[in-house]
Amino acid sequence: MKKILVVDDERNIQRILKEVLMDEGYLVTTKGTGKGCIEAIKSEFFDCIILDVKLPDADGISIIDTIKKFSGESEIVVISGHGTIEMAVEAIKKGAFDFIKKPLSLEKVRLVLKHSLEMHNIRREKESWDKEIEEKYRMIGLSKAIDEVKALVNKVAHLDSKVLITGESGVGKELVAYAIHKKSERKDAPFVKVNCAAIPMELVESELFGHEKGAFTGATMKRKGKFESANGGTILLDEIGDMNLATQAKVLRLIETGEAMPLGSNDPTHTDLRIIASTNKNMKEEVRNGNFREDLFFRLNIFPIQIAPLRERKEDIPLLVEHFVKQITLNSALGHKKFSKGAVKKLAEYNFPGNIRELKNIVERLLILEEGDTVIKEDVQHLLKGVEGEEKTSLFSQPYKNAKKNFEKLYVEKKLKENNWNISATAQILDIERTNLHRKMRELGIRQCKEEE
Repeated sequence: MKKILVVDDERNIQRILKEVLMDEGYLVTTKGTGKGCIEAIKSEFFDCIILDVKLPDADGISIIDTIKKFSGESEIVVISGHGTIEMAVEAIKKGAFDFIKKPLSLEKVRLVLKHSLEMHNIRREKESWDKEIEEKYRMIGLSKAIDEVKALVNKVAHLDSKVLITGESGVGKELVAYAIHKKSERKDAPFVKVNCAAIPMELVESELFGHEKGAFTGATMKRKGKFESANGGTILLDEIGDMNLATQAKVLRLIETGEAMPLGSNDPTHTDLRIIASTNKNMKEEVRNGNFREDLFFRLNIFPIQIAPLRERKEDIPLLVEHFVKQITLNSALGHKKFSKGAVKKLAEYNFPGNIRELKNIVERLLILEEGDTVIKEDVQHLLKGVEGEEKTSLFSQPYKNAKKNFEKLYVEKKLKENNWNISATAQILDIERTNLHRKMRELGIRQCKEEE
């Protein structure tokens, strides 16, 4: 039930408003002075405060700042028998929702109050949503690799330079793009993500640039493209390496002219936005192979940011596990659960080919399977055996080149574990030089570690 505070020195107005608003289902408190108003908001929260301008001990407009200080989320509706346009403007500037002149129309009071509470709910929902988004996109980690990425984000965020973020799938490229956006001057404008790999080739131009009604079969109405939707803000072209050459040419034209040409239109749409691109591919190799335009690559690669895979920053795993446990268990039926130190240590021994995305999935799976309140080392050990088995099975569905590399990695890791990560002993069994084994481990992304005792 919403709580309303009526502040007016006229007893008759207090009584009438209280009766009317209580009939509407509100809980109503009345006060006759500015001091009484401040004392009331210090002791309890009111969803809306109906505040008279002329009080015995204060000017109602002058105490709006104090009200906002102690009860910033409360909506304020100012009322006055001597209201002027200047007074109304000042009240709104200070944060009041609306201004009503006396004599009061009870119908108008009901309507303004209803709208103010609706706005109050919208604001609270937006704040809650914003907090969820910020938490979702927060970069977690204290490793040197993550510190370097954060430093690069801080360097480029306040500029409008184009950024190319590279790294394996699941390392958090979208998080870095969002961090750049939120630290930029465009932070209050849209952040629009486009997954270039997920859009069918025949629809990618329509998705990016929009189309006019009748531009192609099935185009029954005009549609705004992603570039136009991101106007004023930032667009992330995720998996840019999968974009076809025809679309690449149009993106290059947009970068050069600042104009997007919707399909079926002769009138370009002006755009003012920042472009960030990301990919898990080697773009120089894609250019050499003729899969990606060299001129577009140079336009996008003004400020490159490379994100290290999780296996190269395992010191971040404990923080990531803690973050995911909170995120997954919040408002869920799983209840309060945690990971033991041994469980986290065992997770850190795994190389996570799927990076952070895979870590989150494994943490969630372990939380669901755990019947108690603590995930222990043995739980992780059992699950990872199954995961590694799935990886071995999946080798047969991969291209030969990838399967060969992944099998080699699994094989070398197995021999290292069998020899308690003794490099010399493992090299002897594999019949290769010790220095060659070190080189092979670097190539395959195998990080030396000891088995948990």
